[in-house]
Amino acid sequence: MKKATLIYNKANTYGIHSDVQVLEKVLKGFSVKHADPLEPAQPCDLAIHVEVPFYGWMPWAARNVFLVNPEWWEAGWP
Repeated sequence: MKKATLIYNKANTYGIHSDVQVLEKVLKGFSVKHADPLEPAQPCDLAIHVEVPFYGWMPWAARNVFLVNPEWWEAGWP
């Protein structure tokens, strides 16, 4: 089974937890692990960076996906 890691700030209790629960349901074909960016990185097939890209985790995944918070990137929107 493929391994997916959801990387997010676990201390954030303002809605990121709900987002992560939705992502976990979407990843039915994966073995899903939840990780905080401060935890040591571990190898996985898919790393999903929720809200902020965590550069230390990137080399540990075969594929990286970034789910950015649009509020943080407003200057990039036309």
